Amino acid sequence: MFNKPTFWPMDIQKAENALTLKALGKQIKLQRIKKGMSQVDLALLCNMEKSSVSKIESGQVNISYLTLLRLSKCLDVLVKELLSTE
Repeated sequence: MFNKPTFWPMDIQKAENALTLKALGKQIKLQRIKKGMSQVDLALLCNMEKSSVSKIESGQVNISYLTLLRLSKCLDVLVKELLSTE
């Protein structure tokens, strides 16, 4: 047998995915706060559970494209603004 290297390519991909989801969540949270909304406000407006908004903003879930569209409409921003990492 051989020893597993410190990082396998899949480990690196998982880490990159986690960072991407956290960046998306950060942008959603930023836009929500700019609008003066709480997570409960956004959840109600988007017909979602507050816990779902929390998980999205913390990067715990990989949301669908349709959920991304719904959030952009509820926040009155373009999808590209939510995908921005700046």
